[in-house]
Amino acid sequence: MSCQQSFSTKVSPHITLDNIPVRSTDRTTQSYNSRMRSPESEISNGTGSTAAVQSTDDNFFTGVSRKRSARYYLSGIDSKSTRSGIMTYLESRNVQVTYLRLFQSRNSLRYVSAKLNVSEQCANIIEGENFWPSGVHCRCWLSNQAWYQRSSEVPSDIKQGEN
Repeated sequence: MSCQQSFSTKVSPHITLDNIPVRSTDRTTQSYNSRMRSPESEISNGTGSTAAVQSTDDNFFTGVSRKRSARYYLSGIDSKSTRSGIMTYLESRNVQVTYLRLFQSRNSLRYVSAKLNVSEQCANIIEGENFWPSGVHCRCWLSNQAWYQRSSEVPSDIKQGEN
């Protein structure tokens, strides 16, 4: 698909912008012309619909950088700890938190775990050796697929030695 084909316009394939009458007393033509949009005023958003683009007289071109975040799993958190307490702890150490969710640990009611997302620039701070309180462990967040695959990657001779 070419760039021109990605624009959505309501123009018949037999009508071009050059042969559409601009001034007409015919209401149908005026109504049709008022509904027309040029390809420059719309941009496809990938869902089949279009979004209006604000036109400017200035020449302007820039990219948008994605603000990446690093994801972590925290374990060994006392169940009396609160979300706001963890947020205060992190903010006092200049960590920019983008997401924090606490959930009950599968192993014990005494502990809670957390999923923590921080801006990528703060990742090295929280990975520091003495950053977390005693008993709290931090590791990279793994998707379910990666979590289950990690156990299948252990060499078979090590698995047999565990029996």
